[in-house]
Amino acid sequence: EFEADAGAAFPGHGNLKPEQQEIERLRRELAKMKAERDILKKSSGLLREGLDMRFAFVAKHRGIWPISWICEALGVSRSGFH
Repeated sequence: EFEADAGAAFPGHGNLKPEQQEIERLRRELAKMKAERDILKKSSGLLREGLDMRFAFVAKHRGIWPISWICEALGVSRSGFH
């Protein structure tokens, strides 16, 4: 393998083949989608509540997910939260 493609002969040392790069990109995208789905699952009841409850949810979960994701899922503005 080294003679055929010296740059990709040792993929475990930070050199990913194009196929592996695509797999990693898809894994990251899937993880992001799962996080967004989890936000929506937890927030379904909150959408019927007032803004105070939505902002409390954002404050409680901002260490888990980015504030922008949570605010978008709940339909509130980031500036309103801050």
